[in-house]
Amino acid sequence: MSRQLLTAGVALVALLSVTACSGSDDEPQPKPTKSTSATPAAPEQPEGADGVTYRIQNWDDYAEDPAILAWKQANEALAASINQGKVLPSLRRASSKSVLRENVTAVNNAKKNDWRVKKLGKVRVETADTVGSKATLLVCLWAPSVGLYEKDGSYYGDKEVFWFRQDSTLKKTSGGWVVATSKYDGKCPGGAPE
Repeated sequence: MSRQLLTAGVALVALLSVTACSGSDDEPQPKPTKSTSATPAAPEQPEGADGVTYRIQNWDDYAEDPAILAWKQANEALAASINQGKVLPSLRRASSKSVLRENVTAVNNAKKNDWRVKKLGKVRVETADTVGSKATLLVCLWAPSVGLYEKDGSYYGDKEVFWFRQDSTLKKTSGGWVVATSKYDGKCPGGAPE
């Protein structure tokens, strides 16, 4: 390659560089773009498998917690069992033997009295602590959405509108998380859910 051609090439590159870097104050300069990485969205909250769904109001905070998902599925299975008047296999799989005994009694009482529950329960998780193979949960359940209803649609029990407080423990087994204890213990603070 001739020296003149090489010099002309270097001069052209230099000229292009100067032209690209210079500009008048009147001309808008391109703004540098920031590279943003989107935070992955929480997995969508699943519907109940047997016709009743417990909608967790603060799902995004707990969507990755397998104990919360197991609690949700166990309570949905109990509510669906009440509505169907029989203990569903999903309830048997989700409960320890002692909790299952309590749930069988609840299902039988509901069947005898022809009680039902709504197909959408509204709940919120207050705390969830998992250590090893044990999870301790405090969950609040909106009474009008999870309580029992008479055959005529009237609400059974206390007419006061509030959040039930439920304390539960779950244990991890070879088959997954199961509800080991579950106890309603008073009320949670707060107004009606959205």
